Amino acid sequence: MASAYDPRQQQKQQQQQQQQEEARGVLEAFYLGRAVASAVARRAGDAALELLAAAAEQPARLEALRQEVLDEARAEVTAEMAGGAGAPEALPSWAGGRGGGATPTAAASGGAAGGGGGGAAAAAAPSTGESAEAVADELRADVAECRMLIRQLRDSESSSAASSR
Repeated sequence: MASAYDPRQQQKQQQQQQQQEEARGVLEAFYLGRAVASAVARRAGDAALELLAAAAEQPARLEALRQEVLDEARAEVTAEMAGGAGAPEALPSWAGGRGGGATPTAAASGGAAGGGGGGAAAAAAPSTGESAEAVADELRADVAECRMLIRQLRDSESSSAASSR
């Protein structure tokens, strides 16, 4: 007769319990790893979308800055011309004149004033493929042209004041 306490039966049950616990631990580790991978993939996807959105907004921000700079420069040139004896024809084309000033490219390279008309193309809105460096270079050229115009105005005022004495 088999007794209620069979050591082989009990040992078999313990082995089965251990195997079930090990299998459960492996299963839990699998699901935990899968959850971690899913969360990391979601976060990485969100971060990539944010990065792409910020990169897509950058050209618009640069164009807004460029337009703000040009508007301010136009206002300063117009105010300077209103205070002096200059004619609107002398305004550069980017400032709303008839192209009497140097183009931003010529001003940036140290070129002389005159022969205008090319400034309008340089002041046109950048294409979406245009790099930030190209926009920055255009802004530098515009600033150089403004400085050159102000020097010319000051020189013409000082020479007219000296000749009137």
